[in-house]
Amino acid sequence: MRKKPFLPALALGVIAVGAFTVTGCSAPATSGGSFPTKKITVIVPFAPGSGSDVSARVFASCMEDGLGQPLVVENKEGASGALGMAQVLKANADGYTITYSGTSPLVLAPHFSASAGYSLEDFDMLGTVKVVPETLMVPADSPYKTLNDLLSSKEPVVVAVPGEQAGSGLIVNAWRAQGLNVQTLVQPAIGEQKRGLDVGDYDAAIMYPGKETEGWIASGELRGLGIHSDERVSYWPNIPTFKEAGFAEGLLPAPSNFSLFAAPAGLPSAAVSALSDAVESCTSNEELRKSLGNGTEWMSPEETKAALTGIKDFLK
Repeated sequence: MRKKPFLPALALGVIAVGAFTVTGCSAPATSGGSFPTKKITVIVPFAPGSGSDVSARVFASCMEDGLGQPLVVENKEGASGALGMAQVLKANADGYTITYSGTSPLVLAPHFSASAGYSLEDFDMLGTVKVVPETLMVPADSPYKTLNDLLSSKEPVVVAVPGEQAGSGLIVNAWRAQGLNVQTLVQPAIGEQKRGLDVGDYDAAIMYPGKETEGWIASGELRGLGIHSDERVSYWPNIPTFKEAGFAEGLLPAPSNFSLFAAPAGLPSAAVSALSDAVESCTSNEELRKSLGNGTEWMSPEETKAALTGIKDFLK
């Protein structure tokens, strides 16, 4: 693994925390009903400054205009998202505590750790807002030109991932189980992932579609070597899928990385309807989509639950 001179990272350090300031982003006001009548807390089971944290704040800003009440985002990271999800379940199932979560905390964390103390069935889905397939990226000057180059390296290859038991970590673990000379380094913050690539702290990083990564790919600062999708994505047509590259064996079904809103099971129908409508409206908001970049995609609560159940069944 090569090391390069340290480069100032001030700009990178503020990308993630500043990206959520979107003006004029609003969802149509929800009609009728008595929900909500007070503030709504959004638990994010990821670190401040992470890509999920940024997206959660953008959506919260948009949703509160439509719902007519403030949405307050709180970060509760730890245990691959399990700490945050456990906190959500401590709240009343009334719609006033919800979560911006994803595949890892809802499916992977309880699968790998019985101590998580919850299961997918303990949550009502409110809808998926982003489908963000894991994408392996390298710096522009990386000697690895293809995924095969990287994974066939005789030298140890270090890949930064947001979490060991996240989908990204499982990808690298599957490759390692096949005897490939690859190691992981956990780095959940996207700005720090980019900084680490710039200075040579690691050889590659598994990142996600979004405003920042799109900019780095477009500018040529980063190159994508592979993406965990069932087919090439329209916004990065030159990046082959892991299956095309011959490295999909043992991986979760593709795509499997969803960002979504959920709440404790048993919500009143009025709360489910109001929250889901607000989420869907914001997902189609052009300013929000422009702010967050590609990958923003609506899936209904029913579609979301079916997709996550399929991943849970695959892991059995």
